[in-house]
Amino acid sequence: MRYLLIIICTLMIFNSCSSKTAQSEFNFANIMAKNELWKEAVLRWERLTPNMNNSAKLHNNLAIAYERLGETKKAEEEYITALKLSPKNSFIKSNYDRFKKKIKPKGNFDKKRGEKE
Repeated sequence: MRYLLIIICTLMIFNSCSSKTAQSEFNFANIMAKNELWKEAVLRWERLTPNMNNSAKLHNNLAIAYERLGETKKAEEEYITALKLSPKNSFIKSNYDRFKKKIKPKGNFDKKRGEKE
């Protein structure tokens, strides 16, 4: 019984350390993004996804970073994931709306006729 208690306490300590490490890594990635070091921020946020996959903030941050790096497909996927995780989050909604307006093609181009309507 005593060994079981020691094992449980040890696991709890490691789990809290891991959580603190993930949070500090997330915060460091945010600092990288604020300094427009997008590739570094993405690298760190991507490393966190296995542990923080249910974090709308993480997916929103990844979406913004991918957008800044010109990876629009990945950005859209991350915005959609963030909105699924937090559908009422007005900040994420506004980011995604801005993104959609930015990537929307200019004018209505008729592909069949090769001219603008």
